[in-house]
Amino acid sequence: MLVAGRYVHPNSLFARLSKITDYRFPQWKIYPLNKILSLLILAAVCGERSLRGMWLWAVNRWEEIREMMDLPPRPPALSTVWYILRKVDKQQLAEALGTEGSDEEVSVDGKSLRGSKRKGKGAIAVVTACGQRMKEVLYQLEVEGGDEIEAALRLLMEIDLDGKIITLDAKLTQRKIVNHIVEEGGDYIGILKGNHPQLLDAIQEWIRDQREDAGVRNPDFVEWEKGHGRIEKREIWLVDAEEMEGYVHDVFGWKGLRLCGYLRRYRMRSDGEEWESDTTTTFVSSLRYEEVSPSGVSGGIRRHWSVENGVFRVRDVRKIAHHLSQIRNGAMTLIRRAGFKYIPDGWRYFSAKSERGIKLLLSISW
Repeated sequence: MLVAGRYVHPNSLFARLSKITDYRFPQWKIYPLNKILSLLILAAVCGERSLRGMWLWAVNRWEEIREMMDLPPRPPALSTVWYILRKVDKQQLAEALGTEGSDEEVSVDGKSLRGSKRKGKGAIAVVTACGQRMKEVLYQLEVEGGDEIEAALRLLMEIDLDGKIITLDAKLTQRKIVNHIVEEGGDYIGILKGNHPQLLDAIQEWIRDQREDAGVRNPDFVEWEKGHGRIEKREIWLVDAEEMEGYVHDVFGWKGLRLCGYLRRYRMRSDGEEWESDTTTTFVSSLRYEEVSPSGVSGGIRRHWSVENGVFRVRDVRKIAHHLSQIRNGAMTLIRRAGFKYIPDGWRYFSAKSERGIKLLLSISW
């Protein structure tokens, strides 16, 4: 495939966007769908966040861009771009922008799209799978009918779970989700709270029997972190729960529960003298006690909580909020693939050299 004389890698992002079905009538296809989507991603790579901002970015650079991408002489109207984007199939866009990623640890979490709430309607909710270390968005699905658990299960069915560690918050630490992860060859680390009171009681009793009543009270790992005007101390206790695996499966229907423990967090201001908060969280996992380290489990939970800072949520009109969120996710992944650790650094670089962004779209293997 060639675009304005440039070779397009068969597995590039541009090539994947070309596979999305364009549902417009033939006479309305003046601006090819794959090129409009590419322009929106390029604008997001340069730091634009709203549809209007992305459109203005393209309009202001139209002479330069149209030659490199073989586009019509005049830029499209904002209403045209809005209409084109609204017609795009969400599932096909998710598949085009999705990536297997190289992370072995994946956070699955639910989010509400910022700015999507309208009078009489709640904010649009999505579930997102994100690589913890590279912070690449692997997949994102909209929550339909308010059932976040079912959406998370559908999302996990789109990901190769074999050999991956999936971290879950309390809402998504559910029996059918963890069972699916184990059945597909993955492992999980999930937070357990009051939504599973009987299982929580059983796990906490087991931890007390194995640690406190046995006289082992000191944590297995202690970590300090200072930043954003506060100091945080984290302590973790790990307990081998393999002897409970059969019991938990027979009584509660949970598969592969082999590890459990506590994570305790203390927080105070950098200039403070006393801890302002002290919270203890119970977690469960299918990882084997002898195969993990306390620092590794603590790091996985911490990265799950912090990964939101590396994944952007969009502020824009409701009917295309999910589409724009996916485009922003794709732009962020493109910046990561280009070697930038910090997203704003990528914005600045590609804003000055937009032709490099086009080369990435056409050449980098997705």
